Amino acid sequence: MARGSKAGGKPLGGRRRKTPGRKRHSHQNAVRRGGVASVAGRRKVVVSRLDRELKEVAEQQVATSEVLRLISSSSGDVQPIFASILASAVRLCAADNGVINRWDGGALHLIATHNMPQAFIDVRNQSPYRPHQHSASGRMLASKAPVHIADLAEDRSYLEGNPPTVAAVEVVGIRTTLAVPMWKGDELVGSISLGRNEVRPFTSGQIEVVQNFAAQAVVAIENARLLHELRETLEQQVAAADVLKIISRSTFDLQTVLDTLLELVVRLCGAELGALHPKRANFRAFATYGGPASHNEVASTVLFEPDSGSVMGRTALEGRPVQVADVLADPQYQLQAAQQQLGYRTCLGVPLLRDGEPIGVIVLMRSTVRPFTDRQIQLAQNFADQAVVAIENARLLTELRQRTDALSRTVAELQRERKNKLMNLEAMAASISHEVRQPLASIASNGGAAIRFLGHAPPNLEEVRSALNRMVSESHRASQVFDNIRALFEKAEQGHESIDVNDLVRSVLSGLQGELDDHGITGRLDLPRDSPSITGHKGQLQEVLVNLIHNAIEAMRADEAGRRLLQVSVRPGGADKLIVAVEDSGPGIDAKQAANIFDAFVTTKPHGMGLGLALSRMIVERHGGQLSVSPAQPRGAVFRMVLPTAQPSSKASR
Repeated sequence: MARGSKAGGKPLGGRRRKTPGRKRHSHQNAVRRGGVASVAGRRKVVVSRLDRELKEVAEQQVATSEVLRLISSSSGDVQPIFASILASAVRLCAADNGVINRWDGGALHLIATHNMPQAFIDVRNQSPYRPHQHSASGRMLASKAPVHIADLAEDRSYLEGNPPTVAAVEVVGIRTTLAVPMWKGDELVGSISLGRNEVRPFTSGQIEVVQNFAAQAVVAIENARLLHELRETLEQQVAAADVLKIISRSTFDLQTVLDTLLELVVRLCGAELGALHPKRANFRAFATYGGPASHNEVASTVLFEPDSGSVMGRTALEGRPVQVADVLADPQYQLQAAQQQLGYRTCLGVPLLRDGEPIGVIVLMRSTVRPFTDRQIQLAQNFADQAVVAIENARLLTELRQRTDALSRTVAELQRERKNKLMNLEAMAASISHEVRQPLASIASNGGAAIRFLGHAPPNLEEVRSALNRMVSESHRASQVFDNIRALFEKAEQGHESIDVNDLVRSVLSGLQGELDDHGITGRLDLPRDSPSITGHKGQLQEVLVNLIHNAIEAMRADEAGRRLLQVSVRPGGADKLIVAVEDSGPGIDAKQAANIFDAFVTTKPHGMGLGLALSRMIVERHGGQLSVSPAQPRGAVFRMVLPTAQPSSKASR
């Protein structure tokens, strides 16, 4: 057993011998455990950094996705996109505030802010910001790269008192600032600036984040511009279509076309009021739109005169669009009264050109100093060209209508002349038949009487002689009828002479005395002592009197009861007229027939042709007079012939 114990001690001894080896192994394990802990710490730091960077990347992706979503769903309003970009940039870059500026080639304009006090915004909006050469924006423009200033309060632009920099430091409290340009190709469109209210520079990663957001802002601006241009194009096409529809529908209503056209050009060009002034030698339509109630009255006083005293005058003088950004700053502008009444500042004149010559001007106005863009000027010129088309269409259509009307009048006159000639021929034939019948009947009657008197035993030569004299007289009268009727259808004043109306009346009544006696009619004359003469065709006026007296004789011959009295009177009808009246005591004229008794082929006689009174009226009217009829008192009818008296100057000229 003891041997066994001894033998078993080796292992112990062996174990004892191995004990130092175990101690060395424990030391190495301890060393190894310390190294593992160090590696684990480093790994933990790396993992933490990677987690942080991953979180930042995720946040950037989320922010970028949100901006892209806004861009894709935008209806053209970039303000929500700018607000999202600024909020994300400020948050991801641990900044306190930020702004987005638009560059117009000469100045930066504030278009979006985040966490900026209103006082700073007011300072920036007072006037366009033209960056100081030593400011962050000035250096950014010069270098065309991001500019990072660790301490703005120690920067040269602040120390030199640049107002926007001073406002950023003293009003906003910015110490560290970053300005990143926004590029569209090689064209600068604006910038994004971030600020911190403590001296804590931005990292390169943060600067890269802002550059990415700047690129997204450019995409948003470009999309908005394209969408805006698309909308403008569609609006212009719709407006042009509307104008063309109005032009086609309102062919003769030029005023409606110009009113609508002016309203469209004012609205589409972003103006507040406008006027269309004509060159009155070409057209006279005038239009105004917008402004106060007095706009139309004020604009109507401005005449189309080529000169340098007004925008319209310069446009007419140069024959091209002319713009004045601020009329109050233009020393040559002379329409101060109109400007004060309407309150405009920026003014654009666009000519209406026909064959290169201005025939009118469209004037567009804005109440603030805000010049029109080249695109708006071109749009206004397009509308001016459409106005010229409308004016030309109206002019051509008006000329066509006038020529058509003139042609229609000419055709109508030719037709009336042809009809009148035919009627004159018919009337001449009927008049000859009508007028000659009476002297022929008288000749036949007197011839028969002469034959009867010759058959007496012894023959009654005295009566035969009287009958023959009457036959000769009636034959002369028949010849005179032909002359009078021929003169009636010749030139109006051919054969006119000075006539004593009293002598004319006496001679006619004397020639008809036999007929009056045959029918038991008493003739009475009422003539003034001194009566002015008239100028006319004696034979024609004589025929009128003969016709009126014959009608009176026939009217009284049909009336068996009552005294038969014929009265012919002459009296003044004013300073330059004479009235010759033939009054009978017959049954009178029915009121229904009196209205058209002077019309051709209208008669009250059983066998009459209805031409005597029509021809009589024609003769009187060709002498510049009037023929009328009215009831006589107590019975009968009275025909009145009003004739102009001869003027001394007329006699002298003859």
